[in-house]
Amino acid sequence: MDDSTLLSLPLSLSLPRHHLAHAVLLGEDLVGWRTALVAAAMAAVLLELTTAAVRRALRRLPGALLTVLVRPQLPGAAWIRLKPGWEGELARRLAPGPDRRRRLLGAVRFVLALASGGAGRQALALGLAPRRDRPRR
Repeated sequence: MDDSTLLSLPLSLSLPRHHLAHAVLLGEDLVGWRTALVAAAMAAVLLELTTAAVRRALRRLPGALLTVLVRPQLPGAAWIRLKPGWEGELARRLAPGPDRRRRLLGAVRFVLALASGGAGRQALALGLAPRRDRPRR
């Protein structure tokens, strides 16, 4: 019997600490695995922050469109009177529930309907004059 095979087993199980950095698992050493784990954790945090920022911006989009597209069409008194009802409708359409994308598209469609003449017609129906200070071409 060869004594070299009996001695190699205890030596391979009790490696000194400086040899652990050279241990290889799936083709990577300890430094490579540690770097990959830190990079994966940073990528997960960055993805979560980006997703939260995009969701917040998309939730604010219909309200911003309401202000930018509809506000210039109405005089101040009509805007002050109609804005709370429209914001309530947007809040109802954007309320939490299933199918988030459809709710957002429904809210944007509502604002675009107001911007394409619905706001002026609603103001006329309530006896509020729409803004006519712009010359027509």
